Amino acid sequence: MTTNTHRRYADTEQYVKSYGDDILLQCSLEDATNLVILDDNGQPLQTSCINATTVQVKASNLNLGPYKYTCENGQTGCNHSVTVRVVPAMSIASPSFGKLDIDVNDLYFAPLEEDHEVFCTGPDTLSLFIDMDEWDEYNERKTDRQVQTVINSSTVMYRARVDRTKFRIYTCSGEATTKDETYTVDDQLKVIVSYYPKSHNFRCLISDWSVLECYWQYSYSGFKYSLFYKDLEDESETPMCLDMPGEIIKHNTCKWNIKHKGQNRFVINRNLSIVLETCNILTRYCKNETFIYKTNSLIKLNLNGDLHFVGGHDDVVYWFHPDVSVTSVSFKCEICKYRVEYRLTATSTAWRPADMSTARCNHIDCFFELKYLPYPDNEYELRVSARLIEAGDLWSEPSNILTVHTDKKAACACEAPLTADTTGSPATARCDACTLRESIIKENLALIHKINAIKKKLATTIEISHY
Repeated sequence: MTTNTHRRYADTEQYVKSYGDDILLQCSLEDATNLVILDDNGQPLQTSCINATTVQVKASNLNLGPYKYTCENGQTGCNHSVTVRVVPAMSIASPSFGKLDIDVNDLYFAPLEEDHEVFCTGPDTLSLFIDMDEWDEYNERKTDRQVQTVINSSTVMYRARVDRTKFRIYTCSGEATTKDETYTVDDQLKVIVSYYPKSHNFRCLISDWSVLECYWQYSYSGFKYSLFYKDLEDESETPMCLDMPGEIIKHNTCKWNIKHKGQNRFVINRNLSIVLETCNILTRYCKNETFIYKTNSLIKLNLNGDLHFVGGHDDVVYWFHPDVSVTSVSFKCEICKYRVEYRLTATSTAWRPADMSTARCNHIDCFFELKYLPYPDNEYELRVSARLIEAGDLWSEPSNILTVHTDKKAACACEAPLTADTTGSPATARCDACTLRESIIKENLALIHKINAIKKKLATTIEISHY
């Protein structure tokens, strides 16, 4: 004989069913023709035939208490009995994420410092009571009858908030009446109140175009975590780190190389997801958080060489575009952003950003004229950093520090309207000087570009010859 009850007492034919649920009993034999199911009073119940070997009966609207059912062979008199105890229905919920489905051997999880509610349902709220046994982290026990709220004619509720890790057993008791006596039946919920798994300051970056690094913090060390990577244009999900213990003091770190997936490097303009699975070790409650990124927002660029100085009528510093794995030179200029920082060697240790509106870029490199620094006739230290425009504050590591000395002359204002247009006027002379200086700078940069192109061509030729 079988039943759809949700729990069975060990090594007995006694089962437990919550109030309000139907009981479905089935009785089987090689030939079900003579099978009957009897109630507490030995009276046959109306059965339905499932197949040639099985009959069943459904019992509904039962009050609290024990119910005995007997499956009997009407021809031989052989029988088998089971007892079903109908107990108050209990559930637990939290306002933030609803009813918890973490029922492991009747064990539930509720988060610290957050209200959780225990509900108890039976035929009459006047006879329903919620009691609580509690053990704290020092294994000290406390027992108390809770102040409960009547929800409706059949349900009472107790709302609790706990600020320390505890183990609780909530017991809901109700009165059951039979023809002979009145007694109490009860059911229990076991609840561990502990830390809710949630990350703090989660962030990721891609370094060297192939290594994905993620960092985050927790306020509780009793977590283990796993990370999974997925390219949203690819169906497969790849584990990055599995079952790593949590750390409170320092950032948790997971590093994963995309070469493990058979690729040489990440590429720009790809959407990906990173799933962080966190499990509370004590409660075995796990929570997934999904973070969606575009690779452009994660890639930390590497500078392509050092910051260089070119002297002339107008001194400039220049640097090459970093490798961003795109073939279009114009697109390379559009997706990169640069930052030149300076400090006065003699008086300051703090780096300050230069006005980058005066910087200029071409298909190979960018340059910045020293005349746009704020104080002429001073010694400066300069450095440059780069990032993708979508990468926020994810700048590359700074370049080498270059020490330069600015000219005594103020910046030439060729772009300003001329105050006179007669031959030999001061304004014309200033503009001619500017034009001359810019032509010299362009000639010097053109020469440098030719030298670098020859170097790259020689390096490629040597590499091909080597193979």
